[in-house]
Formats: sequence, C-alpha cells, structure tokens
Amino acid sequence: MAHLTRCRYTPGFCCILALLVCGLMLTGVGRAQGRNDWLEPFPAFTIAGNLHYVGSKGLASYLVTTPKGHILLNASLEANVPLISKSVEDLGFKFSDIKILLISHAHWDHNAGCALVKEQTGATYAVMVQDVAVVESGGRADFHYGRFPGSLYPSAKVDRVLHDGDTVELGGSVLTAHLTAGHTKGCTTWSLPVSDAGRTLNAVIIGSPNVNSGYKLVDNAAYPEIAGDFERMFRTLKVLPCDLFLGSHGTYFGLLEKFPRLKPGAANPFIDSTGYRRYVADKEQVFRTELAAQQSGSAPGKKNKRASTLSVLFIGNSFLFGSGSPLRHYRADTVTDLNGTGFGGVPALIKSFTAQAELDFVVSQETVSGQGLDHHLAEKAGVIGRPWDRVVMLGYSLLNRAKPGDPALLIQSAKEVAELLHSKNPQVDIRLIATWARADAVYPANGHWHGKSVEQMTRDVRVAYDQAAAGSPHIRGVIPVGEAWLRAMNSGIADPNPYDGIEFGKVSLWTHDFYHGSTFGYYLEALMIFGDLTGLDPRSLGKGERSAFELGLSAAQATALQNVAYDELMAMKGRTSLKSFTPANPAR
Repeated sequence: MAHLTRCRYTPGFCCILALLVCGLMLTGVGRAQGRNDWLEPFPAFTIAGNLHYVGSKGLASYLVTTPKGHILLNASLEANVPLISKSVEDLGFKFSDIKILLISHAHWDHNAGCALVKEQTGATYAVMVQDVAVVESGGRADFHYGRFPGSLYPSAKVDRVLHDGDTVELGGSVLTAHLTAGHTKGCTTWSLPVSDAGRTLNAVIIGSPNVNSGYKLVDNAAYPEIAGDFERMFRTLKVLPCDLFLGSHGTYFGLLEKFPRLKPGAANPFIDSTGYRRYVADKEQVFRTELAAQQSGSAPGKKNKRASTLSVLFIGNSFLFGSGSPLRHYRADTVTDLNGTGFGGVPALIKSFTAQAELDFVVSQETVSGQGLDHHLAEKAGVIGRPWDRVVMLGYSLLNRAKPGDPALLIQSAKEVAELLHSKNPQVDIRLIATWARADAVYPANGHWHGKSVEQMTRDVRVAYDQAAAGSPHIRGVIPVGEAWLRAMNSGIADPNPYDGIEFGKVSLWTHDFYHGSTFGYYLEALMIFGDLTGLDPRSLGKGERSAFELGLSAAQATALQNVAYDELMAMKGRTSLKSFTPANPAR
C-alpha cells in the first residue's frame, strides 16, 4: 500500500477520529441486532386486562394473573429469572404465587430458566408432547440444536403433557395450546380471551414461525415432516382470531415501537390484527422461498458444502470479543454467547468467513473482559466443559495481570482447561492464540516492555504460548496472530507506533487505547484463525468479502490483510499449502 507523502496526525486527533469513525460505522453495522438485549431489563407493564409483559427487552415473557394464582409463559434464560421475578413484583404480584409454567417452544432462550422457576415457585410445568423429551433432556433431544453444546440448558421434569387444542385453566382464565410445529417439533402458539374495559380481546402469542439458519426442510432425517409441519403451522395461524398480537420475541410484534404509545386514554397499540396477518403472511413467504430454494438445490450453503457441522468454542477476553471497535456487537445473532452478554466480535467474523466458504460452523464464545484462562477454569468450567469439536482460546494479554511477562500461570491454566475439554470429548481440536504486543506496554515509560520493542513483546508472548502448547498433549498448536500483526507493520500496511501518529496510507491495528485491536487488527486476527482452523486460503475471500464491506474496510485494505494472513500462515512450520475456494454471496 504505497503512499506519496508522510503525514502524521497527533495522538489526540487520532483518538477523536477513531471515535467518530466508530460512531459512523455503528450507525450502519449496529442495526444487525445482537443478543445483548436478551438480558436487558424492560419495564413491566399490563398489556390488557390480566395479561402482563414481564420479559426482557429481547425475550418475551408473559404473566396471566388470577385470584387463584398466576401463569407464567416463558421463563427465558436462567440468568433472566431474577429479572422476571422483579417484573412480577413491580406489577404488585408475588412471584411465589406462580402456579403454572408454560413455554412457547423448547429452545434455551425461552425455557433455560424453567428448572429454576419450578424450584423457586413449585409451579406445575406443562409442555406440548412433541417438546417434552427435549425439555427433559436439557435440549439434547432437539432435532437440530441438540448436538451443539452452546444450546443446552438445565433439564426440568414436565408435570403435564399437552396436546394440540388442550386448555390450561386457572382462576377463570383459559389458555388454549395450538401445536404450530416446525421451529421445534412441539412449538406452541397460545391464545386466550382477555377481558379489558368491558370488552373481550383475543390474544395470540406466536411460538415461532422462523426457519432458522441451518434448518433442512428437504431430506431431513432427524425431522422428516418438518416442511409439512411448517405448512400446517401457517394454516393454523391464519385462522386464529387475533386482536392482541404478541409473540415469543418482542421483535415479532414491534414491542419497542408500540410500548411508548401505550398511554392512558389512547388506543392500545398492541391491538393489531392487521399487523398480525401481515406478519404471518410475510413469514410464510420466507418459508416458501427457502423451501423452494432447497427443493431446487440452490439453498444457501447447500451447494458445494465442504464439511459437516462442527461446534466451535472461543474462550478468552476482550481480545476476542472486539473491545474498542464496532466488532464488539457485530452479527451477535449469528453466534452463541454462553455468558449472555451479546458479543459478536472475532467469533462472529469466523462465522461469516466460514459461511462464505460454505462451511457449517456453529460458533459459541465464552469471553470475559480482562481475564486469563485461570478465570475461565475457576468460574466457567460448567459452561465450557462440554463436548466441543474445536476450541480456540487465549489468555491475558500481559500473560499474568499480577506478574506481567510471567508465563507460568498461562502454562498451567492452559493445561488444566485442555484436560477439562479433552475429558468431555477425547477428539477435541484445541488451539491457542498468541496475541499481539500492546503498544501501551511498550512505548510509555510505565509499560512492562518499555525500552524494548513491539517485536520483543511479540516474541515473548509467542514463546509463552509455545510453552503452554508443549505442556499439554491435548493442545494442537498455536495461531501466531501477534506475528501476523508484525508482518503487517513490516510490510508497510500497518503503522508500528500509534503514539506518534498514524502514517498516511497505513492503518493502525490498535484502537484508540493503544491496547485493544482496531477493526483492522481484529479482522487480521480472524483471518489467521480462519485459515488455521479450516486449512483454506484467506485470500480466496477476496475484495468482495462480506464482513470487510459491512465494517467499512476498503477492498484494498481487506485484500492487503488477507495477503498478510496467507503469508504468515504459510510461514508456520509444517504447512505446505492452503486450499483456495470460491466464496458464496460476496458483498460486491
């Protein structure tokens, strides 16, 4: 990347410019809603009569109150149970008075908290018969997600088995269970009459009409009748009388748009039969388009599929979830955040790259800011200790927070985490990431590597990770991300010292804090991981690579970083080639 003149900006100007650029990028990229809103509290409110909303901003939960106790629909995530409990109490009711527990379907985001709610309230748990085995196995019996560790949840005993058309009654309120299978085999849409201001309103709470990514509608051995079930679901939804349009996610019925309009004396915005019909029609069209594509063999990802489904877990910290850049929440809905914090980050980039390469990677992450592998072992063993196919992990950026530069803790904790992972799946493929040198640890006088160089810190970090890999027979190797950063600097693509300004025509791999990665830095990190995990040539992603386009990288910047990643990957000992491929659905 040639430049004509040398033009340096002051560090303060660079910080301001970086923040402005991040803000502009977020206005576009941030529209891809992530999962951080699943845990975000939302004001509890009465929808109509004795029907109330007690869920989070992104996950809908409903309370039906009666003189004989209450009914809760969707316990949501286990971490959301205290939120739901508070919402119930905020409305003036007692959480302990919940007598019946229902769900829309047996996916973790709607029923992972059910075991805890049963324990705290003693409620009777009623589930549609086709979802009972899934619920009682903690998600393992699910036809699609059962093989993905990140989608499992605490199992719970079902007290009442429901069938299509069954009713659930308490204190004069009657809810009817409609089997609307497809999304899950027992997906349930609930309807109930609600008395409000002298009138009766028909409420419909849609289970889910969505054909999720990776669902096979044709030749699905695990669910042969899936397409027929979707067909029956739409027939059912189209004939249900609906005044109050609701669903298992607020996005279904426009929660965020309608809630501010719910005011005394004004028309109830949740009375929306037209919106209900339009939503059902739109979702049916999406289903039919996907079905036709799969039947013709042109469904995304079906043609030239290069591998079977693989579960991939990322363990780490802000160097993975993309702190300091728009990447932090980028495409968060494409990966599973096991901590529920709604991060996208580098794992979301890996998901994007592998999708473009037509690989079926189911990506999860367990990341905590400022922590090393010792923290994940001590605090998150129950979360990460599952049978993954591949695991990529990194430790604290200075090797040891209390003793910068000391590799002992990294070596020991990497060994113990690897032993845990291996005990769950003896075939697991585990790799470490040797991270980059922190500019704030090299250039300022108080930095641990002050007086040395970026090259020296990079070497020290790499040696530590090599020792950690050598200390465990279960760790396959080390991905040299830090050395890829050095290669980008040495080849004139990236500036090596952000403290004296960024040279014209170059990028900074660090963000404004001179510590975390910039979008460019994380992009290069993801390219290295992608190439190492898949054995594919990152240059094949090309100038039309989708995520680079969405994150604001120019075609020249994207291809330059792809070339750096290829060169560094090929320099790794024992590697002789990387396979090229034709990417699916380039951005331009």
